[in-house]
Formats: sequence, C-alpha cells, structure tokens
Amino acid sequence: MPGATLDASALDAGAERELADQLLNKRQVVALLYQQANYTQALTELSTLKSPVDAFFDQVLIMVDDPQKRANRITLLTELRQLFSQVADIALLP
Repeated sequence: MPGATLDASALDAGAERELADQLLNKRQVVALLYQQANYTQALTELSTLKSPVDAFFDQVLIMVDDPQKRANRITLLTELRQLFSQVADIALLP
C-alpha cells in the first residue's frame, strides 16, 4: 500500500512480529552501510533476513479476510522491498 504506515500494534505474535522487528533493526544498519557506500556489507546484512522472511511466508497468510490485517501485512512486505531496493534492484538478479 503506497504511503501506508505499518501498525506495529496490529502484528500477530510469531513470524509476523519477528519479521517486523528484524526489518526495523536492519533498516538502521543498512542505512548506515549505504551512506558509507559499503554495499557488500549491506547485502550481507540483508541476507540475514532469509530465515525471518521464510518463516513469514510459511506461517502467515497475507490475504486474510480482515482488511486491516491484510493491509498491514502488505505494508510490511512493501517496507521489506524498499529496504532491499535501497541497495540493489533484486529484480535484475539472475
């Protein structure tokens, strides 16, 4: 959802909250590395999100009936995509 803000109070415990917490942590680390033009280390930091992302997709249904939960989950994924896009256009990776 463009322009939407993640509502941390609406996150379910478990994989959803874990991904949001990790995203918040990595956002700060990656921003600093990006400013330092240390792209290799930034990508290394982003790679540590693999497990939380995998758990999220294994355990969380994104397109739930509750429109607020659905929008919040889409916002979480949008923020994740934006974080990765700061460093590299992952759509271009083979």
